[in-house]
Amino acid sequence: MASTSPEAQPLVSGAEESGGVRTILFVDMVGYSRRVEVDELSALDFMSGCFDTLRVLAHRHGGAVVKTMGDGALLVFPDSVSAVRLGIEFHRIVQKIQTGVRDPNLFRIGIHAGPIIERNGDVLGNAVNVAARLQEQAQPGTCLVSEVIRDGLSAEHGIRFEAAGTQRLKNLSQWIEAFRVIDAPSSSTGPPESENAVIAVLGQTGLIGADGRRRMPGSRHARSLLGYLALCPGHCEAPDRLAALMWPEARNGTVLGPLDDTVDELNHLLPERMRRLLLRDERFVMLDAMAFQTDLDSFEHALRRGSVPETLSSDGRWPDRILIDADGLSPEFDGWLRILRASWKRRLMQGLERVLEQTAGSADSHRAAAEAILRQEPGNEVASLALIRHFVVRGSMAPALEEFTRLQDYLTRTHGAQSGPEILQTVRRALDGKSRKTPRADALEAAPRPRRMLRLLVDRFTAPGADEHLARTFRADLMANLARFREWSVIDGDRNAGSDERADYGVAGELHDDPVRAITIRLTEKPTHRMIWSETYDVETGGWHAAQLSIVRQVAAAIERYVSADRLAATLSMPGARATSHDTWLRGDRAMMRWTPEGAEEARAIFSSLLEEDPDYAPAMTSLASMTNISHVVWPGLTRNVADTQRADALAARAAEIDPMDSRNQRAVAWSAALNGSFARASMHLDLALKLNPVSPTTLASCAMGFAWFGEREKADATVTRLFAVSEVFPEWIWGYLASTLFLLDRFDKAVEAAEIAGDSIVDIQGWLAAALQSQGHGKRARAAAERFVSRVSDVWAGSEPATPHSVRDWFVTAFPIRREEDRLKLAAALDAAMGLSGQ
Repeated sequence: MASTSPEAQPLVSGAEESGGVRTILFVDMVGYSRRVEVDELSALDFMSGCFDTLRVLAHRHGGAVVKTMGDGALLVFPDSVSAVRLGIEFHRIVQKIQTGVRDPNLFRIGIHAGPIIERNGDVLGNAVNVAARLQEQAQPGTCLVSEVIRDGLSAEHGIRFEAAGTQRLKNLSQWIEAFRVIDAPSSSTGPPESENAVIAVLGQTGLIGADGRRRMPGSRHARSLLGYLALCPGHCEAPDRLAALMWPEARNGTVLGPLDDTVDELNHLLPERMRRLLLRDERFVMLDAMAFQTDLDSFEHALRRGSVPETLSSDGRWPDRILIDADGLSPEFDGWLRILRASWKRRLMQGLERVLEQTAGSADSHRAAAEAILRQEPGNEVASLALIRHFVVRGSMAPALEEFTRLQDYLTRTHGAQSGPEILQTVRRALDGKSRKTPRADALEAAPRPRRMLRLLVDRFTAPGADEHLARTFRADLMANLARFREWSVIDGDRNAGSDERADYGVAGELHDDPVRAITIRLTEKPTHRMIWSETYDVETGGWHAAQLSIVRQVAAAIERYVSADRLAATLSMPGARATSHDTWLRGDRAMMRWTPEGAEEARAIFSSLLEEDPDYAPAMTSLASMTNISHVVWPGLTRNVADTQRADALAARAAEIDPMDSRNQRAVAWSAALNGSFARASMHLDLALKLNPVSPTTLASCAMGFAWFGEREKADATVTRLFAVSEVFPEWIWGYLASTLFLLDRFDKAVEAAEIAGDSIVDIQGWLAAALQSQGHGKRARAAAERFVSRVSDVWAGSEPATPHSVRDWFVTAFPIRREEDRLKLAAALDAAMGLSGQ
């Protein structure tokens, strides 16, 4: 099937060669380090959104994203006008999405043109250096271009410049005449903001006209498509992915007729002045980001101004009304929609929390924000405390005590818990009359705290004289539970090759059996090794899940990351009817991660037995599907069985229907779909996995590899960039994932480094190492790696033919779901040369 992915025809190849004359654009965020210190996760999310925007704009303007850095990107274009137009449009979109932000993010852009050299998936040359230096000299929010660029545009392009003087660029000998692009609002090609479309996505999806009336597409699919494009990253999607998402019969992306009919229906709905809103070509369907906003956008803008929309305060079910008429459209759409609703709930809840931080306790908006949060999470102690303080500051003791009583009753009845000491202290102070002596209305407000993403290093759990397996199992479960929260990133300190110097906290445990089976958990501050918290938990049957819940709650409290009891219970619900099932599943998961035939056999038996007892046990479904997905790697030479891969796809899809909020389920569907040739569906589920868990090294590494194998180079590159922003130290098998990812991104030098760290953690690593070394021209080292590869594979060979260089090579180049034939041929050619098989 022909690829419709945006990276199907890259402008940059992997081989070292002259790339001809290209226009180079460098874009970089101003003050990124400061942003990270203030709110690291938000900064990472914002940059991810900007990378999505750059990817979409590059397609529209005929360019390509060569690479992303933590705070910027490098793009190439065939001509100057395309690069300048992208720069202008990117600045406009960045400004629009930050409407109402007090201190918005700004970017600098530098553009130059000249000959380039392509090497290791990158572009080099003087033109690249000049563009980079121009970017450094640009004023925030502007594009600075060279004289070459200015002279390459004519008056008919409608782009104006102003002289920025002769620039002596850092570390370059020549002087450059620089020009600043003028982008006055009147020069915009789009309609004025007052004429932009407003797309309603709460309730039935439609367009809201100037008269306030909602115009809805006639068909359910048209409403769903409009809502999807309005809310998906970049407001842009490939036709094959849309077909797989919205029409179950189009899973292979071949039935595009219904999509074309739906696009036509939407075009007929749009009035003449809005015809530019919906754009369609052979590779994409998209909405012009500058031509519309949604009602949810307006809610977010209001919160940034300190105003709470009435809907958030009065309607506790507003998240469930997002694209409400799309419920049941297809299993794929339902899964995406559930994750989308959770994402928007989180975004607007964060906005409400910021209103609490930034407003005086006596303000009406302070009360409205607290009430809106409690609509979603009745047990949220931060919001309840804010509401109690609001009443106390205003001298209204009766409602303050009423809220206190409500919270206590709710926490006891629903979660078997009690409120924290701060609420009790506030109420006591109020009853004593001390609070009323505070002259300033905002005296009880806590100062806003930095929101830097924290890194938890989970060390090895010990079991002197006790059950080591149980200690390992409890640790694995705790890591999985901690990884479900976006407030921190979980790093595996047991299997890491080294230690992460950026780790903020360490979690360690010790299991002991005397007098009862219990585990002691310790939380330490990594830089100082200071003990912060320690507690012992009973882990006999029945106490396991309660212990996990309590540990996550205590860790969050100790590192000052509040997680409400409602959210904790919803996120860490028991995955099965019995704790013993969960313990058994964890044993199987650990056996599978040994990546050996013996471990795989043990894991398969465990997962199959669990499903015999409970056919709807989602973790076992996902794991059995994953076991099938990797069987041809665990047993080299084994030919994939079509019936088995189809069953794995069905199992993974069912698990994702049962629990779409678990990123592991989404990744299992992605890999199962890819092995069945459904690459569009596979890519969508990788997107969902990333949305659910964007700070998990495991999720990031798996998704980066998937995007690379599926031919989505720009997404793979951006995901690798985010992975290294989260951590730089990983288990060996993650380095193995990176070796294949970086090879397919043509970064052969980095692929060699990753493969050498990975060692023999997975049987195929030496194959990727041989191919990467050969692609770099290191023939002797490549041959040595190829010999190790054949030897390593021969030890566990399961093919019907003997393990020879020919048979190992044939298995290796066909074993993986690599979508683009040119990528597979590149791998085959490199391995042939390393094995001495070229021409045979």
